[in-house]
Amino acid sequence: MDLSFFRSIALGTCALALSACNKPAPEAPAAQPQALEQPQPPASPPPASPPPAAAPTPPTDAPSEHAEGYPRAGWSKVSVADALPLCVFANATEHAQAKLKSDVKPTKLKANSAVTFGAFGPFPCIHESCDQLPSLQCYVDQEDKTLIVHTKYSGYHKDGATCSEDCRTITAACETTELKAGTYTVKHGDKTFKLTLPSTLKSPCFE
Repeated sequence: MDLSFFRSIALGTCALALSACNKPAPEAPAAQPQALEQPQPPASPPPASPPPAAAPTPPTDAPSEHAEGYPRAGWSKVSVADALPLCVFANATEHAQAKLKSDVKPTKLKANSAVTFGAFGPFPCIHESCDQLPSLQCYVDQEDKTLIVHTKYSGYHKDGATCSEDCRTITAACETTELKAGTYTVKHGDKTFKLTLPSTLKSPCFE
């Protein structure tokens, strides 16, 4: 019996077996890449509460009630309203001739004419050594037969001082409209007087 045939079969079988044995094992599937996670930023702190609103600051440029350079030591501010010496004149020229209240003379008032009121300072004599920055105003309102006179004086007076020489003229005048004949009521502050036109006034100052 020829054994070479079986030997060749056996060798072939062995070769097949070896081929099967030497076949590389199947590779394991590649691992899927992990998704990258972005680091989360730290949580922001809650917004701070706004500070309380500051109280409004009063303006520093508000006008002062005093003139520049005042108040001054030893001097006091004087303000007098509707309580000054008041006289009546037939016209502005007559008023201009009375530098002081003591210069006022009797006057003759006419109907259908304007009259002039004159106001004087609060002191018998005003001088720069006793008084500084004196100011005097006068105006008159009319309501039918009522004449309302307003006067105002302001200035600075040296404490305790009294002047009697070289007095300074401090006066102000205000004129009415044309007044018809009749009797008028004059109001000046808390005082009331009667004024008749035409008339002659021996004492034309209201006391």
